[in-house]
Amino acid sequence: VLDSVLDYPTWFNLTATFMSPKGNISALADSVRQAQKQYKNGAFLKGSFLENHDQPRFQALTKDQA
Repeated sequence: VLDSVLDYPTWFNLTATFMSPKGNISALADSVRQAQKQYKNGAFLKGSFLENHDQPRFQALTKDQA
């Protein structure tokens, strides 16, 4: 039985939001709220992440050094 899951839906919005100064913070907030609804009642703990070994490093996704 899995006690936790990786929160990939939020990862997609997280990287899209911060890859550019024009990122959509509202879309990120919406995806976090949606994930919280899906994992309600403590059924799963979710692991949010910006980088992992299955995805490119965030710095490789953006030219923005800020």
